[in-house]
Amino acid sequence: MDEKRISALFEDAVRDVPAPTFDTGDISAESARLTRKRNGLLAGSALGFALLVGGAATGVALFSGPVAGTGNDSAAVASAPAPEANETLGEYEISGEGAQDRAGTTTDLPRSTPKQGLDPGERRG
Repeated sequence: MDEKRISALFEDAVRDVPAPTFDTGDISAESARLTRKRNGLLAGSALGFALLVGGAATGVALFSGPVAGTGNDSAAVASAPAPEANETLGEYEISGEGAQDRAGTTTDLPRSTPKQGLDPGERRG
């Protein structure tokens, strides 16, 4: 086939195209409609998320009981019995000064851990 015949076929193909059924106004209107729809979905999702988080926070606040330091539970904390000391010691645990390990030997432990680089009797000035 030669180039003239190919160009004639392309020109004939273009002439047979029907007229468009829409114009630029239709395209702009559809774009605006889709933008409003997208923004509505985004706003609805944000509202749903806010309601979900608010409901969860409210549920936790209502069902978790009083919070320490609010003033409502200070009497209950003051009257609560002190926890008992752990009476049983693990294999490598010792309790306080003069404690005995499992072998029965008494160890003298200082009351507090000395600061780094100081002897137990020294105080940092």
